[in-house]
Amino acid sequence: MNEFIQRLNEFSPLWAGAIWRAVWQGGLTIAGVWVLCRLCPRIPARVRCWLWRLAFAKLLVCFFWATPINLALLPAPKPTATTATEAGQIPISPSADSPAPVEWLPSSLNQKDSARTAKPSVTTAVLVLWTLGVMAGVVGLAWRGWRVWRQLRESHLVDQDSIKADLIALLAQFGIRSPPTLRLADGLKTPLLAGWLRPTILLPESFLEDRSPTQLRMMLAHELAHIKRHDLWWAWLPMAARVLFFFHPLVFLASKESRLTEEMAADELTVTAGRFPPVDYAGMLVEVAAELFPSPKEEMVIGVVGSRHTLKRRLIAMKHICSITGVRLTI
Repeated sequence: MNEFIQRLNEFSPLWAGAIWRAVWQGGLTIAGVWVLCRLCPRIPARVRCWLWRLAFAKLLVCFFWATPINLALLPAPKPTATTATEAGQIPISPSADSPAPVEWLPSSLNQKDSARTAKPSVTTAVLVLWTLGVMAGVVGLAWRGWRVWRQLRESHLVDQDSIKADLIALLAQFGIRSPPTLRLADGLKTPLLAGWLRPTILLPESFLEDRSPTQLRMMLAHELAHIKRHDLWWAWLPMAARVLFFFHPLVFLASKESRLTEEMAADELTVTAGRFPPVDYAGMLVEVAAELFPSPKEEMVIGVVGSRHTLKRRLIAMKHICSITGVRLTI
């Protein structure tokens, strides 16, 4: 046990240096991206997405790439003779009864007693707490993954020919070769995209009766926009950052802003590639939000729409799309 504590005490300063480097350098990067996006709201959403991804990459690179690279620019100095005291050895004088030559013992034997009373340092204690927090974050991700897997298992394939035909037409418009699986699930409020290797679009069963074919087509296009942009794969960057830097408030701010910019970029791609009128698409979002937020006090975060604040920012961002297409959008 003492040897394990000693090794932790030796490793903890390296961990502290790496995580401190990632905290302040990554924090400055996140703050810089946030200020840039606030000062320049006309930056395209897809560009802002990449800025946030680079900020998350900065965090992870600073944390994992902490070992300096030694380059042999000059020849190594030749070893010089050192005395026994400089080499860390303790001379033992011969006794009077047995005059023997002087022997040399390593100084590590003199530290044997101190090694028996090894105690964890403050940095080691912080390392242990951080490890527990990371484990809790991993468990949380596993729990959410299990819930999505359960929804996929309880869903069933879509058998409506009209929805299948819309999906095929949209795949051609977005240029997606591998079609996702289209399934219906009970209990969902908005469409859900899941699966990294084999993407699956989950549609609420109630939408088949409550939504018009045009609205269903827009929702399918929005999820296809996420597939086209590979947002499911890039989602690992903010998830890894939230797990490793669960104590950093700027990481949660960056995660929220990154998720919002992904939705804005998907809105932009949906309107342009899907060839939907921006006014009709914005009306669909508002109509869905009106049913999901029956009370002004209810603040829930759900699928495609999000909260009222995020919905408002998405509608404001769509005004820039309207300026390109020449359509006027009044909010």
